[in-house]
Amino acid sequence: MNQLCQPARWATLLESVRFRHARGIWHCLVFLAMPDHVHALVSLPDPSDWEKIVRSWKAFAAKRCGVRWQAGFFDHRLRGGEQWELKARYIEENPVRKGFVSRPADWIYLWKPEG
Repeated sequence: MNQLCQPARWATLLESVRFRHARGIWHCLVFLAMPDHVHALVSLPDPSDWEKIVRSWKAFAAKRCGVRWQAGFFDHRLRGGEQWELKARYIEENPVRKGFVSRPADWIYLWKPEG
């Protein structure tokens, strides 16, 4: 079901990601929506707040956009030695692997902050 790759929903989701990024709630390196899930590569000032922050963001998206999330979420914490750039590239390639586009730059549901 495509509940996320819709222009109006994407705009609202992206606005909320940018807001949290600008306020320092998280630092987002990449945010990408697929039809039925999202990928986000973020770091937090206080990693112990991770579940609370994700729950809050999902609640906002559900209320504001009508997104119906699955219970819980899957996270992968990067440990020493893992490179953010490699993980970001992996996320960006997701729409290519699924056959939606031929290159990541063509996927309109992708955001990376400037600089």
